[in-house]
Amino acid sequence: MVQEIEMTKEEQMTMYMKCSKKELCKMLIEANKHLKNLPIHVVMPSACNFYISGMDTSGKCNNCGKPEHLH
Repeated sequence: MVQEIEMTKEEQMTMYMKCSKKELCKMLIEANKHLKNLPIHVVMPSACNFYISGMDTSGKCNNCGKPEHLH
């Protein structure tokens, strides 16, 4: 079993300030690799966060213009 403890921003700064630039670059590259592997189907919240049905049949929000399925 692994226990994960959140570090404060100050603790993180202290830890990272001890690293060399080369170590920081390696960590950044590894973090970006993991970010690329996140699922793409994550739906980002829309600008208006709600759907306003319109009189037209386009299925787009009257408030932000995004399709209904993005709300």
